[in-house]
Amino acid sequence: MAYLARCTPLAKESARWAEGRMRLLMTSYLADAVPPLEYTTSARCLVFKWDSVLVQRDVHSTHILPGGRREADETLEETLRRELLEETGWAVGSPILLGCVHFHHLTPRPAGYAYPYPDFVQVVYTAEAAAYLPDALVDDGNEVESAFRPVAEVRQLALAAGQRLFLDAALSRSLTSTRASKTRCTADRVAPPDDVRRGGRRSGRARDEQPLPEASP
Repeated sequence: MAYLARCTPLAKESARWAEGRMRLLMTSYLADAVPPLEYTTSARCLVFKWDSVLVQRDVHSTHILPGGRREADETLEETLRRELLEETGWAVGSPILLGCVHFHHLTPRPAGYAYPYPDFVQVVYTAEAAAYLPDALVDDGNEVESAFRPVAEVRQLALAAGQRLFLDAALSRSLTSTRASKTRCTADRVAPPDDVRRGGRRSGRARDEQPLPEASP
């Protein structure tokens, strides 16, 4: 992928999905341009509220990058906003691109696998929490809890190397000093997707084929 050739790999991890039948290599990059859409399956976001980070606990892991799979008719930002609302109930301000995670399959393509193979990308943003809309939550049995926790506490979590990379990158942008003004400026104009404003929900979640995996030991 020509896009990745212009980037520097900064964190590498391995993952096992589908009860260990699928092995993947995950490589995280910081970037200032989005990857090609045909390779980008999902959008994820590191969400801040003042000096706290949104921590997502699901049935598989605890992580700081909520988000999920892009639907065919969506832009990446539309995916990001919808997935955050459905998973966490939070609307966000203007997302800022941090980089991406490149996944490379190390095992043969599974029968019926409908996603890009052997390579695909998840794009990663950071954004400020703007409004909590609990009616937008969709319970699919995967998410257990979403809660804001102080940055110092989040640093003590057993986060994968890629998640730590994106956390450090977001903090290095000096977002802390501008969060209050950004939130005030964006809160009034951030709106949920049309179907949420109408009081309805999509019939189903656009999910990743597996939740964001933790680094292997």
